[in-house]
Amino acid sequence: FSNDGRYFAFMISTLTGPVFVYDLQTDSVLPGMIYQKPNAIDISPSGTWLGILPHDGDLTTANRFYKISDLAAGDTTKPVYVDSCYSTIRSIGHNGWAYDSSGNEVLVYQDNRDDWMKAFSPVTKQSLILFNMQFHISPSWPNYHIASIKNTSFNNWFLMTTYTNSIGWASNQLMMIELKPLTSDENSNNCTSSSVTYVSQAQYPRIWRIGSINNKYLDYKTEAFASIDYSGSNILVGANWNGTDNIEVYKTELP
Repeated sequence: FSNDGRYFAFMISTLTGPVFVYDLQTDSVLPGMIYQKPNAIDISPSGTWLGILPHDGDLTTANRFYKISDLAAGDTTKPVYVDSCYSTIRSIGHNGWAYDSSGNEVLVYQDNRDDWMKAFSPVTKQSLILFNMQFHISPSWPNYHIASIKNTSFNNWFLMTTYTNSIGWASNQLMMIELKPLTSDENSNNCTSSSVTYVSQAQYPRIWRIGSINNKYLDYKTEAFASIDYSGSNILVGANWNGTDNIEVYKTELP
């Protein structure tokens, strides 16, 4: 749902959906509906965009965004596709919203095809290549989730939690990572991450380690989900500290 609590996205669990948006202010369902059953749906913090995030399908039903204002007018003909220069289906992993240096909403996500962490702006229609998760290389990044940033004053950073039962510098951590690209956006003649030119090491994104998460990872509910409040002052994270299969909620206060 949107930050102001006006727009809520729903998905009917059938092969054809639909996905629709409920407007609390007018107490009505927007007439523009998406007849598909994606893997996930989301509304941007400002309530400007509806995200449709499937894991498969043809190019016309790939990962894309619709303007809420278009759906309110019954118009579903203007989707914004994620990195539409690709000719193959993009599979998006765990993701969350943040704001870039210009204040645009961006969806930070893992590209499941090549493990690159990227940030896509429906406004500019461009992706920033951030870093590679290296899930297929040992040692790799641990498992992770991204908590959506709700406060625009936190632009150019995103919030990540990690969860794993292995030991490493990034294991079970709460961290903010700078939205700083390793290269320019992908929407050029080169549509693969392996064919781009990277910045110097001095320009790599900064990582702000906020603290550790005392968590015993067992299953989905123990994946250290976190949320940052609207003021940007507190982070809440669920953890299974003693490994007894019950989830506690811990609060971290930011300076």
